[in-house]
Amino acid sequence: MLEVHRGLLLDEIRTNAYREAIRRLVTPASVVLDLGTGSGILSFFACEAGARRVFAVEATHSADLAAFLEQLPRSIDDYPLRHVLEVRHESFKCAEFLETARKFGVPTVFTDSDEYPSFADVTGDFVYARLMRSQSSIDSGYAAGDLDTWAERARLWADGGEPADLPRIAPVAAKKAKPRDVYIYFISAAKERNPAAAMALQARLRDSRPLKSRPLKSRLLKSRPLKK
Repeated sequence: MLEVHRGLLLDEIRTNAYREAIRRLVTPASVVLDLGTGSGILSFFACEAGARRVFAVEATHSADLAAFLEQLPRSIDDYPLRHVLEVRHESFKCAEFLETARKFGVPTVFTDSDEYPSFADVTGDFVYARLMRSQSSIDSGYAAGDLDTWAERARLWADGGEPADLPRIAPVAAKKAKPRDVYIYFISAAKERNPAAAMALQARLRDSRPLKSRPLKSRLLKSRPLKK
């Protein structure tokens, strides 16, 4: 692991790009959370840029995460703000993380990818999904049947339900929630196909007729203790 971080730090183009981006975005009023801090270099850049507070959290530590979430502003100049958490470490796949996120009403990004932690447990009052499996060989990025399935899931989320066929940490709640906003982005993978995939999904969602119902198999993830 040390060699991995050493290699990343020696990549001057990558390191300088992060440093410049943080310098542009961070202000003296910023509160920064560096989840999975690793070498800590990004936290250092945030301090260098003048952030008011910086939380450098290696993997998940609920106390540190809660302290950060308490700092998040709920509005700016009477305009309400919404926040989401996108996690990148397997230790977040536990009940303790869900409890902390739900306590503060902050949604967790559902990442449809084999490379990152993927779980669809709803932790806030809206859903944010990043779909990362578009294929260059398909004009619409996704096969028609897959887009039909995502349209069905989007409708279910919007209606206050939760798809049972996506990977989860905890079982689906027995009681349906209130209707909610749903944000779905096609990103990464075959990037040139993502606009077509988004438009194809939009076209399906304009049709309010429900798709043919079919049984969904639940995929419950094994919970594990937090990595301290």
